[in-house]
Amino acid sequence: MLYPQQNSCRSTSSLDGVWNLRFEWDADAAKGWENGFAPEKKVAVPSSFNDLYTSYSERNHWGHVWYGREFEVPDFWRVSGRRVVLRVGSAAYSAEVWLNGVFLGSHETGYTPFEFDITEKVVAGLNRFVLRINTRLTPDSVPQGEIIVNATTGQFVGNHPPGNFDFYPYGGIHRPVVIYTTGERYMESILVDTSVNTSGDADVVFRIQAGGAVATGERVKVVIEESGESAEALLEGGSASVTIRVKSARIWDIGKPELYHARIELVSGGAVADVYRQRFGVRTVRIDGEKFLLNGSPVYFKGFGKHEDFFLIGKGLNDAVNIRDFELMKWVGANSFRTSHYPYAEEVLDLADEMGFLVISESPCVSLVPDQATEKTLATHCAVMREFMLRDYNHPSVVVWCIANEPLSFQEKARPYFEKVVAASRAVDTSRPLMLVTCFGDRDTCLDLVDIIGVNAYPGWYGGGAPFTQNMNWFKGFLNLVRERAGGRPMMMTEFGADCVQGFHMLPSELWTEDYQRDLLKEIISVIRSTGFIIGEHIWAFSDFRTGQNHMRALGNRKGVFTRDRQPKMAAYFLRDIWQDDANKSA
Repeated sequence: MLYPQQNSCRSTSSLDGVWNLRFEWDADAAKGWENGFAPEKKVAVPSSFNDLYTSYSERNHWGHVWYGREFEVPDFWRVSGRRVVLRVGSAAYSAEVWLNGVFLGSHETGYTPFEFDITEKVVAGLNRFVLRINTRLTPDSVPQGEIIVNATTGQFVGNHPPGNFDFYPYGGIHRPVVIYTTGERYMESILVDTSVNTSGDADVVFRIQAGGAVATGERVKVVIEESGESAEALLEGGSASVTIRVKSARIWDIGKPELYHARIELVSGGAVADVYRQRFGVRTVRIDGEKFLLNGSPVYFKGFGKHEDFFLIGKGLNDAVNIRDFELMKWVGANSFRTSHYPYAEEVLDLADEMGFLVISESPCVSLVPDQATEKTLATHCAVMREFMLRDYNHPSVVVWCIANEPLSFQEKARPYFEKVVAASRAVDTSRPLMLVTCFGDRDTCLDLVDIIGVNAYPGWYGGGAPFTQNMNWFKGFLNLVRERAGGRPMMMTEFGADCVQGFHMLPSELWTEDYQRDLLKEIISVIRSTGFIIGEHIWAFSDFRTGQNHMRALGNRKGVFTRDRQPKMAAYFLRDIWQDDANKSA
């Protein structure tokens, strides 16, 4: 599925803006709402609906909510030979979709796009578009919700709404909604692979899949805009592979985001039937023992786990917030981040490509309880791995795929479950390593299934307050134990930190103060770096974020080194000092 693009062969039109909304309550008879409904509210798209309203029941609605709007398409879009497509960037958690009362289909998991060909369903004049979104999470879903209490570690017991994870289960249409057109013959997917030889030249392979009726003699032509190099190939069975050698290739690297652009044409009957401009970067990724190599050189990851989370809009895409986040990551000296705990918007990855940040792209499988997972859970997990890996495949910033965060991977059913997830993931891409992020490294049964081990640990916080020496001695032993179990694989600290409330101070430092957060991060990073085998430090978290209501959370998770409105705490200045010092030493 290609991202919508306006060009000489394609037209796009945004459906973002103010839509109608109606909650579906248990007492409602929602029959016929797919043909239109009496709205209760106005809602912004893209955004979460939860923080827009003032009633408790609406903010924490756990179930179905209806979105609707009307639109027109230009008459010239409806001429013979044009194809009209409706694309939703994401709808959380799942959605059923109708156009003019005709059911188009459904989609599950709230972080990947889905689309429908509406060529035969769109009409002249007003078209009525309706989505029934289900925010409820169950043991069948990814992520899970409504888990039986005695199966969990206890951390999320009592969450409201009952998501089995430590962030708020925002619902709604979180990413852009677009209608676009192509010709009857069109390109439906483009995957780009790059390799670099010893002379510095790059072989760039374009794998192209066409859609629509197959015609004989069709071909694809690829031109690299920056160099003028080109090649073409005939379509066979609707697909083609085109290889171009780029001489003395400019390499995409951390802080040096060299990007290329390819113009790809689908030629049918001597005429250009479709065109697409695909951006890519030339870089290599490889595991060497306990090291992660980018372009042949070892990488030490410095950065954060973070969330798509902001005031009022929840998880809704906001370009201004995203730019601010990247500017803060540059300011503090980070080189990477993890899309915890779900695939982020494509627009975020575009910025990472352009600014030279490394990204660990993560699935929405967080805090999975394998012994309560069903065949549907597994099928959904495998499907969403394929969806977001194909979506993000061409981003040079994406260097690792993460299959899950903090699953209960010591349970009896964990290993057979994750064997299938790993197989499904490797069927999509073997050029990037797979990661599993664990907080059970001393008893995890799945570490040997993946290429990189992410370790989450909170010495000095959960059960904290004791002298740092006591906590750090335990931490050193824990890391060495996990290393033994990792079997020579690279290990990375993917979460560590402490909650703190901005403005709280105490000398000597105590829990919840800015002083304690800063001091604890200093101690933990010192231990991490002293090991010699850890390949990175991702602090939890980049900024404070909203969670479900829970007695352990004071109006959300306060582990951010920036506040929720993106202002620095003391810890941010400490990280800036050490990470910029690292950069100066390596310059």
